[in-house]
Amino acid sequence: MSGENIGTVEKFDPDEDPCVTIANYYKEFNTSEIYMDESEPFDKSNLKYVIAFVVLLGLMHFWSKNLMQFHNINPFEILLIRGVISLVISFISLKINGVSFTDIPRSKVFLVIVGALVGALSFYGLYISLYSLSITDAFALDFLATPVITFIDYIIFRGTLRFSHFLGYVCAFAGIIFLVRPSYLFVDSAGMYEKSNFIYGFIAGLVSALLGGVFYGILRRIFRKVNTIVYFTYRQLAVSLLSPLAMYIFDAIVPKVAMHTINIWISLVAIAIIGWLSNFFLYQALLREKLMARIYPFKYGLVVFGILADLFYFKLELIPSTYLGLALIGVNFLIAWYQLFSASY
Repeated sequence: MSGENIGTVEKFDPDEDPCVTIANYYKEFNTSEIYMDESEPFDKSNLKYVIAFVVLLGLMHFWSKNLMQFHNINPFEILLIRGVISLVISFISLKINGVSFTDIPRSKVFLVIVGALVGALSFYGLYISLYSLSITDAFALDFLATPVITFIDYIIFRGTLRFSHFLGYVCAFAGIIFLVRPSYLFVDSAGMYEKSNFIYGFIAGLVSALLGGVFYGILRRIFRKVNTIVYFTYRQLAVSLLSPLAMYIFDAIVPKVAMHTINIWISLVAIAIIGWLSNFFLYQALLREKLMARIYPFKYGLVVFGILADLFYFKLELIPSTYLGLALIGVNFLIAWYQLFSASY
């Protein structure tokens, strides 16, 4: 795969790894079309990157929720530290590998800027959701980015949109309704503050899922012309610039008094590094897989992880509808799993 032949479509050879070195990763990634017949089973060699992405993502959000709930850390402060540190890491990596931060075709500048803003807003919605809801609810709402991404793949990249997709996503949406306990919305047993807090978190989670799907849709739209790490860097720049204002507004509405011990600062830095690595593995997976819709179903594992974390760490009592919701989302995951690993569907 030559980085100079941008318009050339080459068949991806799974036995030839163009990312032997990080330097090759930056030079080769997204410079030519990736051959991917969607009727082929999911490449099992790609599982290590997808699993690393999901595990690191879950660890980052769990650690963030822990800081918010037990240490009163402003959620946007977490995003600010994460944005700044990720930005520094990306700048250093791009510099080492000879990639310019401004190396963007003029025709793609608007999409990159819009993508950066959409990606930043998606982060804000997710962290409001993590702050307001249980980690199970936040992960479940984030899982709804999957049907958004499937639809974008279908419209832009001519991906598959079959009846089984609709069936799976109907099950997933029904599962979300059960999982996030609609009693908060329709039953008077919940206090007004608790109910309003839930509603804000629920709406923020839905918006985050929608914007997250759009962010990755833009990524796949420009991936032949713009280095993905450059795109990722612009999103971190947007997060770094907008987070101080978000922190100020949040503190004005919900005052947060937090003790910033050395352990807290270590945690904030660790979250930032884990977040950068999570995206690095996601992009490694995307190098071998054309459609985001074939990667995102693996985020179902985060919903299971969220339930375990709520039960055994955050000590929440989960009502029976939670497990019914999990089962319905699981049906969606099984359908997606069959589609990924069966060449005959």
